[in-house]
Amino acid sequence: CRWLNNMKNTIILSFTSYFVIILTVIVLWWMRLSDGFFMAKPSSFLALNSVLVLLCGIGLFCTFIDIRIKSNIINKIASTMFGVYLIHENTYVRPFIWQKVFKNYLFYSKSTLFLHAIVCIIITMIICTIIELMRKRYIEKNTTPKVYKMFNILIIKSKNIVNKIKEEKK
Repeated sequence: CRWLNNMKNTIILSFTSYFVIILTVIVLWWMRLSDGFFMAKPSSFLALNSVLVLLCGIGLFCTFIDIRIKSNIINKIASTMFGVYLIHENTYVRPFIWQKVFKNYLFYSKSTLFLHAIVCIIITMIICTIIELMRKRYIEKNTTPKVYKMFNILIIKSKNIVNKIKEEKK
């Protein structure tokens, strides 16, 4: 889609969808308070499978996809973000972090919820980034050449087997 190739359009898409998400949550929350009959869940618009969240994600992705940053530190940290995501969104790790370690449920109705959320997110990002940097340095660095070598051997052996089968059919 050519429209998404323009950075201005992708920024507009991101901010518009984010604004609509927040506005929808506020309106639904207010309607729930004013009318006990209206039972829509405002949080459903924040769910990961919400169309609005998807649009926001597409807009942000398209905004940053072509940006080239020449900072080694930023690029080093950026290279860990997929690993950070995989760590903290893991089915077993997520409940451990948010329920057992940070006990987020204790802050839902407190005025310090926002501060608690920011601190927890920063701590999680730092720890997961360190874990991913260590994984890349000690595990990936040592295993990747061995894995490539094993795959090359498998490919060569597979080709030999296929060639033998072809020769036997002739």
